[in-house]
Amino acid sequence: IFNPLWSQILEKLDCDFYHLPKYLSIEAKRIGAILEAFLAVDGEKIFFVPYLLRKCDESILSSAIANNFFDVISPYGYPGFLYNQEAASDPSFLKAIADELVFAFSSKNICSAFFRLHPILNRDVLDIFPADTFNFTENGETVAVDLSLSEDRIWTNTRSTHRNTIYRCKRNGMIPKIVDARQYLSEFMAIYRENLDRLAAKSSYYFDLDYYLNLLKLEKKVHLSIVELEGRVIAGSLLLEHDGIVQYHLS
Repeated sequence: IFNPLWSQILEKLDCDFYHLPKYLSIEAKRIGAILEAFLAVDGEKIFFVPYLLRKCDESILSSAIANNFFDVISPYGYPGFLYNQEAASDPSFLKAIADELVFAFSSKNICSAFFRLHPILNRDVLDIFPADTFNFTENGETVAVDLSLSEDRIWTNTRSTHRNTIYRCKRNGMIPKIVDARQYLSEFMAIYRENLDRLAAKSSYYFDLDYYLNLLKLEKKVHLSIVELEGRVIAGSLLLEHDGIVQYHLS
C-alpha cells in the first residue's frame, strides 16, 4: 500500500511515468529492492525524488559487510528529481536539501546513491543547483520531439536521413500501427529478446513475462507500436505516456 502523500505530491509537480509508485514497485520487485522516496517541503517549495534501496553487491564487498550497507539507484528509465519553480528559484533551499539527503542516507547505512535524471524535467539542473551539492555527469544524449506541433511541422523537423528511411520502408510495404498491447505482447517480447541477443546485451536489459504483465495493468498509460511487413510483425516499441510526456521505453 502506497503512502497517499506520494500521489498528492505528484499532483503538485510536473512528473513522468517513471515517478509513479506503481511503476517503481514493478522495478523494485524485478531487482529485489525496496521502494522509497525522499520529500522536502518548506512553505511553497517542494523537492521530491523516488529511488530504489538495495543491499550492496556481495561481489564487491564481503557478505558480512554487504548485509549491513545499502546503495540507492534510480529505476529503469528517466525519473530524476522533481521540484517546483519556488524550489528551483532558491539555491539555499537546494543546498540544504542536498545536505539533508546525504545525512538521511548516511543514517541508513547507504554508502552510495546514483540518480538518473530526466532529460526534460531536469534540463535546468546544472543551472539551479549550487556547484557543491551533487556530482552531475553528462552521459549521452536523448532526442525530444514536441508533439504539440502540427504533423507537417514535426515531419519538417525530422532529420532528412530519417525521412528517407521512412519513405523507403513505406515503399517496401512496411505498415506502422498502434495496437492492443496484450494481443501482440508475445510477438514484441520475441523480437525484443532476439534484438538483445544480437547485441549481446547485459542480463539487466532482459525482462520476464511478469514484468510486462504488470506494466500492462497500467493500460491507459502503456502503448505498443508495431511495424508489419506482409502481415508479419517485424519491429515494435513499448511507449509510456503520462502528464503530456510519451517515453520510448523499450524497442
